[in-house]
Amino acid sequence: MGKDIMVLQKNNVQIKYTTTDLDLIITSGRKEWRYDKSYNPYMEIKVNDENKKINFQGAQNISHTEYKTGLGEGIKSTYSDFIIKGQQLDIAFETLVWIDNTYGDVHFEFIPIREMKGMIKKVVWPGPFEFNKTGSDNYTVVPMMQGCIIPTNWKEKVEHIDDGRYYSRDAYMPWFGQIEEGKGYIAIAKTPWDGGYDLDHEGTGHTYIAPYWEPSLGCISYNRKIVYRFLDQCDYNTLCKIYREYIKQKGKFITLEEKNIRNANVAKLIGSPIIHTNIFTHIVEEPAYIMTKKILTTMTS
Repeated sequence: MGKDIMVLQKNNVQIKYTTTDLDLIITSGRKEWRYDKSYNPYMEIKVNDENKKINFQGAQNISHTEYKTGLGEGIKSTYSDFIIKGQQLDIAFETLVWIDNTYGDVHFEFIPIREMKGMIKKVVWPGPFEFNKTGSDNYTVVPMMQGCIIPTNWKEKVEHIDDGRYYSRDAYMPWFGQIEEGKGYIAIAKTPWDGGYDLDHEGTGHTYIAPYWEPSLGCISYNRKIVYRFLDQCDYNTLCKIYREYIKQKGKFITLEEKNIRNANVAKLIGSPIIHTNIFTHIVEEPAYIMTKKILTTMTS
């Protein structure tokens, strides 16, 4: 173990964590997954009616320790005492990165300790991996609507529909993944209710995707968790099957046969096309409240 590097090896997975710049490298088999060089773990906050971005490294007090339970082993990091323009922010939190004993999955947890209500607007952690190899074997998978595969060399920009929020049109299921030359990973949000993914695909030869977490009633409030499984041989079908198995283990899997028993109309949907329709809209620069009131008045008149 080097002076500024913590290394954890377990179940054919290695985590190498640089404590000076918070860089992370995960090696599974012979494939190395590394944070993109442009990424620093950060939070978006609001201070004195101004929106700011603060990096985790901006904490005045940072510590890193080894973490071990009966479930697995990892690295715990603690951050506190942030200062912006001379103002002390009463924010403290921990992060856990650990490998479980059963599957060799890598778990990421963001744990709030102290926070100021209404201040934290977004936490982007863990970060996106470098992902810029071209070719048909390299693509990102997101459960956007009926499912979406984004080749790295796709020349067009990919836009969010609902800011990447889980359980929205951007992610009917709370997971995403990437495949590079047959090796890949799936990331499953274990606490999806106030989260989503940031996606950056500008059509310039790379795709960056990372989870984010938003507050609940003004605070991060509870531990945020996402688990990554790294695979030496896979495609998008493999990722879908892993998520299906995860849902089965959670006791939430319902087959079409079971749904049909509950509601016979389900059988009528099998084989039916999905057709999206729109009505004419005209958006004006007025407050949303007034617009909503006008729409309701029109509908009831």
